[in-house]
Amino acid sequence: MIIFFDTDVLIDHLRDKTGVSQASLLLKLVRDNVILCYLSVMTIAELVVGAELTGTLTQLRQLLKLFHRKTITSIIAEHGGAIRAASIAQGREMTILDALVAATAINVGASHLVTRNVDDYSKRAAKLSVITPTEALRQLRHKAKAFK
Repeated sequence: MIIFFDTDVLIDHLRDKTGVSQASLLLKLVRDNVILCYLSVMTIAELVVGAELTGTLTQLRQLLKLFHRKTITSIIAEHGGAIRAASIAQGREMTILDALVAATAINVGASHLVTRNVDDYSKRAAKLSVITPTEALRQLRHKAKAFK
């Protein structure tokens, strides 16, 4: 399963001091190579802002080593622009950042975009399965039971 994390999932993990948040449990699965996970370079840029402001850049760089990264190509940029335009036409305006994250997830063939902000994506990027961290864990547990 290829999944794509939105910025909020990693922020939740970085703020979790107990290691038992849903985001932290998902990160454990990434560390254990149970799931293949991608990040957009846009997500990395957002995370670096917070890390610079809080003095946690070293911690962030260690975390980022776990992920495959996808740069924004001209094809992804065009697709992101089309997603944003469609969202504006539907009266549900999506930010260009979210549109680029969605386009990148679609480009890598992610089975799901994992985010707490499901409404920011699900009604605006029709070709993308958008689920919460809770739902991602539920689906992974269900698949694990199917293989037993």
